[in-house]
Amino acid sequence: MVGAVNAVSGVNSTYEVYSAKKTQAAARLKPHGEKDKISISRDAKNFQAALRALSDVPDIRPNIPENLAARKFSSASTADKILKNAELLAI
Repeated sequence: MVGAVNAVSGVNSTYEVYSAKKTQAAARLKPHGEKDKISISRDAKNFQAALRALSDVPDIRPNIPENLAARKFSSASTADKILKNAELLAI
């Protein structure tokens, strides 16, 4: 019976230690009803504003494809320009 009493005593002392830790942890918690708060850095706000601004800009300016469609390209003139640029880079 003495062993059983010592075992219960050990359980009680362990319980007291853990309940004291829980009380300390609970004391650090915010009162019920208080909301968590976050703050966003100035860089993050600027980045968000830039993304919003970019979402309003079209991916392709409408006049560029129209201008390209109006121009006539030949494969020979394109090849000549490529070779001339290659010669300039080799020098």
